Amino acid sequence: MSISNQSQINFPRLRAILQRSCLAIALVLFSGAAFGCREPKEDKVRPIVQPPNAAPVARAGADLTVKPNTPVQLLGTVSDDGLTPSVAIDWTQISGPGKAVLENEKTATPTARFPTEGTYTLKLTANDGEMATEDEVQIVVTQKGDVRVPALGVFDRAFTHTGSYANPYTDVTATATLTRPDGQILTIPLFWDGDTTWRMRVSPDVEGNWQWLVSSTDAGLNGQSGTFAVVASNNRGGIRAIDRYPYHFETQDGTPFWFFGDTNWNLFGIDPQENLDRQAIEHYLDVRASQGFNYIHANLLSTEANEGGKAFDSFEAETINPAFWQEVDSRIESLNRRGITAMLILAWGKDGKVGDWEGFPDNEARQRYARYIVARYSAYNVAFNVGAEWNEFAEASLYRDLASVVVRNDPHDRLIAIHPGELAFSVKQFAPEDWMSFGDYQQNYSKLHDRILEARNRNKPVVNSEYAYYLRDQNGDGRVDKPNSKTLEEIRHASWDIVMAGGYLVTGWGTTYFGGRRDPDVFNVDAPKNDDWEAQVQHLPGLFTSLEWWKLEPDDRLLETRGTGYVLAEPGRQYVVYVRNTDRPLSLQVREAGTYTVQLFDPRSGTKTPQGDVTGGGTVTLTPSDRQDWVFVLSNK
Repeated sequence: MSISNQSQINFPRLRAILQRSCLAIALVLFSGAAFGCREPKEDKVRPIVQPPNAAPVARAGADLTVKPNTPVQLLGTVSDDGLTPSVAIDWTQISGPGKAVLENEKTATPTARFPTEGTYTLKLTANDGEMATEDEVQIVVTQKGDVRVPALGVFDRAFTHTGSYANPYTDVTATATLTRPDGQILTIPLFWDGDTTWRMRVSPDVEGNWQWLVSSTDAGLNGQSGTFAVVASNNRGGIRAIDRYPYHFETQDGTPFWFFGDTNWNLFGIDPQENLDRQAIEHYLDVRASQGFNYIHANLLSTEANEGGKAFDSFEAETINPAFWQEVDSRIESLNRRGITAMLILAWGKDGKVGDWEGFPDNEARQRYARYIVARYSAYNVAFNVGAEWNEFAEASLYRDLASVVVRNDPHDRLIAIHPGELAFSVKQFAPEDWMSFGDYQQNYSKLHDRILEARNRNKPVVNSEYAYYLRDQNGDGRVDKPNSKTLEEIRHASWDIVMAGGYLVTGWGTTYFGGRRDPDVFNVDAPKNDDWEAQVQHLPGLFTSLEWWKLEPDDRLLETRGTGYVLAEPGRQYVVYVRNTDRPLSLQVREAGTYTVQLFDPRSGTKTPQGDVTGGGTVTLTPSDRQDWVFVLSNK
């Protein structure tokens, strides 16, 4: 096309039209960056890299209790990336009062007999010729012979189907009915774990004797039954809202839980170009646990594969790959061992590649997958998210149907959320519905304080799960391209705006939140540029866990200031006052009489400085040190 000097084209107007619509012609004729079109889902153009060989995953299975000389099948699993010709499997005895007799000890699920009472420790080793991993299991041998499970632990039982099926995942259904000691009936699906193996996983919450019975379309599974005894433990279990303080969380044993989240969408994948693999994830989890994080949300289908291969060999044919999910098992167990709750996003709505909700052949396939995930993971310390960026694919009814599948098949009553896309900042339209555990689970970068307050009207916790990714530079042009993320001060202010409204946050760093994909460098939790925010964000739980924070409610009306100021209060007992952009005296209404000890908390260093005492019954004057952000904590003596 040629344009003469006489053509009367209004280029500014044309530019505006193209910028609004992001037409493909704009990408051909002009620089896409110049028009600011919506950012792509995939960011880097990277060469294809052959993944390095990874060690096989060996899991020895759950501890067991058996009678002497009674055959028992061990419940091990081994998965591998297939980059070496074969994997050698072996079981050995580490300790015990007698010598265990093992049959087929070169398989993951041998049969064992134990001659005398006592505790035996066995080790499962998987060696691919280059690398090896080990895992241990304890077998308690007693004349009572009852299977013993610690309360809020995991009971994992393997079964074998006897029929012949082209695809057991689609062709067989199996459900366990469990009877608690108090007579309450629970149900949970079994899940296919490869070959002829099926598993039942439950986390019993009540001490005493439990019974179970399997019903199935397969003759070998149908009618299987048994019992197990649940004994006292120190396990805390998963998280839930507190009945008396519904905007806050506790673990199942009743311990208050200050929700402190990080983002790692690719937590369950492998990406050689980004140095993302099982070893890197283990190190990442060590670091985040040491920093106090107790919640990480991640997408189960964010990458095509992990060390176990693809999640599905074919989405269209629904040929699920159990080895992929065995690797996910291992990583969730790693999270839980560190006291971290895993928020499992079942799938993105639409992300431009197979692996999202759009990629499944139909709704029946979507619901089957949701049922499988609940069966496999609800016994762990997890929560479920039925769709991220949900409004980019399908109608709300699809996600409501998926949520009903989760509710119907989860006897553990795990938290359930849904996550908005860039077309909306909120999912509060779902908040009135019984399945939705949150007043909101926002993706919101503006009006942070006000939007948390607006969502606190359903007696459910409110979380801003995506508000900043510190120093994210997606296109590598040297410019931070996410709001609230450019400076340490900016992300700190944003974080305090959220928590001072009585909400909770899931933060993130450019080098880690997408497995390295949206940062010029590789996945790296140790990047020096992360250090300052990693240090300062820890001061949030550092302050609030020193208080009875679940009793605090936002009430900004109590404060008069010329700067930005917020108040959390339990009137008569404790007040938390946050202020910035002023060094002038503040007026706080403390109408309840009493003597209050005042401390000045520095959100940059985490230090507390005594400020003396004040007397309640009217207005209390507080004076910031300077115009930086400060926190005053008042406690009634």
